[in-house]
Amino acid sequence: TGRSNLTLEEALEAETSARQKLEKFPAVLEKPTLLLAHHSQKNLDWMATTLTNQYKSHCAAGEIVTVLLGDEKKTGKIMECVTTLDTEDGDMYCYKIMLLGTGQQLSHIPHRKLERKLQMPSKELIKMFIREHTNKASNMFNVKKEMLIKYNIPHKFATITSVLKTPSKTGSAKKEKSTDCDSALIPL
Repeated sequence: TGRSNLTLEEALEAETSARQKLEKFPAVLEKPTLLLAHHSQKNLDWMATTLTNQYKSHCAAGEIVTVLLGDEKKTGKIMECVTTLDTEDGDMYCYKIMLLGTGQQLSHIPHRKLERKLQMPSKELIKMFIREHTNKASNMFNVKKEMLIKYNIPHKFATITSVLKTPSKTGSAKKEKSTDCDSALIPL
């Protein structure tokens, strides 16, 4: 719990309270949170602030949203994030969405056409989640093995190396790149 000088009873109560809070952490944000934390040398405050800002402006894969289609509102699930550069309307992120109930697939839905249903976690809850699912060694956070396996989290250094080696595309006014919504949340 991060608190000291507690009696055994107080410590047990604090631990129970912390576990109940962690159960409220949105499942769709677990992987992007751990992706940022894995091999990070930043402090918890920086990570919590960065993630809070990212979660306010980006949707995560699997997130349930309301899609504004003209005068209609439909419920859908984020399937994929498409990074769009040089857009006329200024939206950098668009999404592929599957409408619930019909299974209809929608492409290139800009963020401004989405209403979120997800309650964003507080900075304190993000810190608690990171503390619970990482170990810190040599001033670096390492995601615990069971979470690495559960979310198939790659070795970050290999991922960064492959991104740096990818040649950039030039010559088009509008550039698109399909990307994992989880990794789109993570600043490099």
